[in-house]
Amino acid sequence: MIPIGNATVDGTFAPLHFPEYRTTVLRNPSNDLLMVPQRLGELSGPVFGAADLRGEDNDLTKVNGGEAIGQRIFVHGRITGEDGRPVPETLIEV
Repeated sequence: MIPIGNATVDGTFAPLHFPEYRTTVLRNPSNDLLMVPQRLGELSGPVFGAADLRGEDNDLTKVNGGEAIGQRIFVHGRITGEDGRPVPETLIEV
């Protein structure tokens, strides 16, 4: 089950479910996670290692030598396996 009322990060962010901040009620997951079986594509799909990444690959605000347009957002979280343990060396493609 997804914890409701996640602890804040250094007091900077509101909890995930904070009724006084009404948009969190609509954005926060309220149902349990669904376990989706892995298919062949997920099990045998491309695997990228650190050697495949360039120094600028970690900054999506730099586009074609310039700055990206639009509002910048911060995404935070963690990747865990089905057992809840962190998955090390994980790359997330946005």
